[in-house]
Amino acid sequence: MCAIEPEDPYLVADFLAMETPEGYRTELVAGEIVVSPPQDGGHDTVISRVLRQVFRSGG
Repeated sequence: MCAIEPEDPYLVADFLAMETPEGYRTELVAGEIVVSPPQDGGHDTVISRVLRQVFRSGG
């Protein structure tokens, strides 16, 4: 992974100062602050089912 210094230092300060609601994800993408909502329950349900099967099989 490569860290790139942003051109706007205020952008980083604003990003770090954000109070993102629980479950949301905040990212710096191409010089913009992007806030993504939490994933729907379907994804979490599938992941938990797969993990249960892995643990049951001793994997």
